[in-house]
Amino acid sequence: MRAAQIISTHSHSENSLLPILRGIQEEFGYTDEAGEPVIAHALNITRAQVHGRFAYGPVPEGDAATCQDQSPCAGERRRRGVAG
Repeated sequence: MRAAQIISTHSHSENSLLPILRGIQEEFGYTDEAGEPVIAHALNITRAQVHGRFAYGPVPEGDAATCQDQSPCAGERRRRGVAG
């Protein structure tokens, strides 16, 4: 029930995926793949888009608009310590 509240709170704002994932992580300590379809449906995006965002590690802190522009591939390179 709390996850639904987090999704509902943020789903109407621009760039809402990261605030939703961050809220779920803060509330439960992790994000579960079982929630991907629920989040995707609420935001009218694909499950793959949701999965691609949180499959590459923790949700970054900071401005959601800035983080949203970073591709998952760039996030994976940073996670591995690879330049470029």
